Amino acid sequence: QTKKQKVESAGGGIVGITSGGEINKLTSTELAAFATPETELMMWQRVVEEKAEVWKTEANQNKGMGPMIVLQDGSGSTAGDIFNWESGMALALRQECAQRGQPFYWIHFDIQTEFRKFDGEGQELEAAEWAQTFMGGGTNPAQALFAAMDCLQDDVDFSDADVVLFSDGIFSPPDVICAQFRNKLDEFGARCMGVYMGGDPQQGIESTSFGPICDQAWNFDIRCASAEGEVQFLTELFSETSR
Repeated sequence: QTKKQKVESAGGGIVGITSGGEINKLTSTELAAFATPETELMMWQRVVEEKAEVWKTEANQNKGMGPMIVLQDGSGSTAGDIFNWESGMALALRQECAQRGQPFYWIHFDIQTEFRKFDGEGQELEAAEWAQTFMGGGTNPAQALFAAMDCLQDDVDFSDADVVLFSDGIFSPPDVICAQFRNKLDEFGARCMGVYMGGDPQQGIESTSFGPICDQAWNFDIRCASAEGEVQFLTELFSETSR
C-alpha cells in the first residue's frame, strides 16, 4: 500500500486548510495559542468569528482504534516555538482520541516526568491548562520511557495503541531500556512514532537516535517548515494514528 493510498483510506485524513470555527479541527498553529492567556483570547475570537485556521478533512471512520500516549519534551531547549507547537499537536491528538472514545495519556518530561490521563470528550479546558505545563530542565529519555511503560499498566485495552514522542534533542536511552520498552509495545501490539525537531531535514531521520524505539519517525522543524510541508507531515502523522 502506497503512502498516498494510506492517506486516502485513513479516517479523518487531512486534505488542506480552510477557515472556520470547529474546535476539533483547529490547526496546530491555532492550538499553540493556548500557550499564553493573550494569544488564547485572540484565538477564541477567531473561533467565534469562524476565521480560525482549521483542517479540511476527509470522511472520518475512526472506530476501533486504540488509546494514545504522548511523550512531550519539555526540556529547556524546547522553550518558545517548539514547545508551543508540541502542545498544539498534543491537543489535536487528544481531540482525536476523545472523538473515538479512547483514553489519552499525556506525559511532560525533562529530567523528571509529569502525567495526566484524559478520558473522552468534555475536557478541553483541562487539556488546554495541561498544555501549558513547561518543565524547562534537562532531558532524561529513560524516565520518559519508564513513564510510558507505567501508562501501559493501566487497566485499559492497549491493543492498537500508539505512543507518539516529540523531542528536539538526542533521545538516547540505554539499550536495555529501549529493549524493555519495545518488548512492552510488542506485548500489546502497540507502536511508537517519533517527531524529531531541530535537525537538518535534508539528513533524514536516520541522523537521529529515534531508531531503536520508533516504528516510524519524522525529522520536522516547525520553525522553518512551509505551510505545505506542515500539511504533508500532519497528513502522514494523522493517517498513521488513525489507521
